[in-house]
Amino acid sequence: MPWYLIQYLDEEGRKRRVEVEGVDDVEAIKNSRIDENQILKTSKSITIGSRDLPLGIQELILSQVRALVYSGQTVNSGIEHMLSRIGTLKKKKKEIQFLLASNAVVSEILQAMGVSKASVALVRAGESSGQLKEALDSALQHAQAEKAIKEQVSSPFTQGLVIILLALGMVMGLPNMIGPALGTLIDAGLDLDTNIFTDILLFIFHYNSQIWWGLLGLVVFVAIFRKLIWLVAQDLPGFRLMKDFFILKRSVLLLMVFKPLFASGISLNKSLEIVKGSMNSASDIKAINNVVLMMESGASLSIAIHNHNDWSPMFYNSFASFEQATFEAQMQLIESVTVALLGELKNISAKIALTAGILGKVLGFFALMMMIIGYYFPSLTAST
Repeated sequence: MPWYLIQYLDEEGRKRRVEVEGVDDVEAIKNSRIDENQILKTSKSITIGSRDLPLGIQELILSQVRALVYSGQTVNSGIEHMLSRIGTLKKKKKEIQFLLASNAVVSEILQAMGVSKASVALVRAGESSGQLKEALDSALQHAQAEKAIKEQVSSPFTQGLVIILLALGMVMGLPNMIGPALGTLIDAGLDLDTNIFTDILLFIFHYNSQIWWGLLGLVVFVAIFRKLIWLVAQDLPGFRLMKDFFILKRSVLLLMVFKPLFASGISLNKSLEIVKGSMNSASDIKAINNVVLMMESGASLSIAIHNHNDWSPMFYNSFASFEQATFEAQMQLIESVTVALLGELKNISAKIALTAGILGKVLGFFALMMMIIGYYFPSLTAST
């Protein structure tokens, strides 16, 4: 759902701003709990990157809120204490204090803090079923698991990306360093025994800025038409790993949020609706929505998820007899499949990192060949 920036006057007549999620501006105003007479302006809010706090901070917040609820302390005073101690919350202090004064529920406060949609969805479900303590347990476990996944998965990705960027910098940077010297030799009238690497080096040197603009244009083009490009490219050899990665990640996230909801006795359809509300990606929301629609038409969960384009085969094959199993067996199945999918997700991410690393090394090797074969060898053969 989109976010809206609401500008309003507080009780003391000072201008305030708050960002609220909603289907439209009307729902956003309703969710903000602000008197419509105090609102000055409402507009769509655009943020680059995630609105969520770092997972380590989310874990800290959830653990402290959980401790407050378990100890029977006043949540409001505890959150006020957090606002003064956790630096990342200071810029949201006024917004959170407004919610505290409005007697907002815990899930609304956590959402305003920047806790992930999945954790907020779990807490909201617990509030509606009268199981807030259990819901906070589940939300904390989810944040910890998501943090572990990110550490396992993002590290190989980051390593591969760094190698590619460094290699690209070499390919584009070395010609700028060598090109002038090579040009001096040519301008001096020396006869050089050039080769294809020399031609490439000189081409990159002479058209360096145009190439950078071309790369930027390519990035913009891909960003605009990414959905169409993905439809065409997703089954190509190099991109198939990425498709498998996204499918595995979606399957893991579904099970991680679904497990505590199902354990608390919430119906399958209601649990999946909550899971859908916890997702950020449009493709993830669409995949879960397809499952919900099929189940509303009478299909079982095991049949509704049997789609290799949306879900991992390991996921839907393991759930083939889910409805026939006892509750204890169902919970064990969810746990074991989640662990298996996490292992496969880690393997896929390692393969992607390996592929990126190989690509980066190839680019780096190419840069060295330009320097050695394209410049050094011709300079040795220079003659009048």
